Amino acid sequence: IKMCGADENKCSVLHNVVSPLFFEEYDCSKFEYFTFLAIGNFIPRKNFDKIIEAWSGYVCNHQGDRLIIVGDGPLKSDIENSTKTLKSADSTELLPRQSREATARLMHQSHVVLSASSIETFGMTLAEALASGIPVVSTNSGGVTDIVNSSNGILLNSISTESIQKGIAEMREKYSLCEPTTLRNYANERFSEEAIFSQLIKWYDTL
Repeated sequence: IKMCGADENKCSVLHNVVSPLFFEEYDCSKFEYFTFLAIGNFIPRKNFDKIIEAWSGYVCNHQGDRLIIVGDGPLKSDIENSTKTLKSADSTELLPRQSREATARLMHQSHVVLSASSIETFGMTLAEALASGIPVVSTNSGGVTDIVNSSNGILLNSISTESIQKGIAEMREKYSLCEPTTLRNYANERFSEEAIFSQLIKWYDTL
């Protein structure tokens, strides 16, 4: 709204709906190793190359942690080569695009969701992460400012590898302060089917 120069007092935002699959409780434990999860299309604006470079620097001092990257796209070969070139292959796992249910399970098993996009109109993966009860680290890519705040994640002001690496390390330190129930409640109040439909009905009632 601010970027368009519109009057915030005359505008309302209707968020995307997060599937109930992500709010469900799954009968699965967290991964044994502290796991960061990055999901998206393998295209330039998602900046997976910078995530991998930042991870390579981070994991040198945090051996035992791991990164799972899920997706597919034209940069797949580049991403695979990057993990090998930067010697982070042992701590990085690449998975093909997953179904919604499989993605929901992955989120429940992981500890943090990571995004380094240059621009996002919303940031569905981040909202799904909060619905799953896990915090997020994300670049300030536009729409994510409606999702990420200091109580549920870390919002990076730069897309540099240094900034991403610092954000990963900072979240590793503050993770124990992130209460899953609080994150789920936050997401439920804003992105659940019930919340969005209630907002729509309220708007229609004013017409």
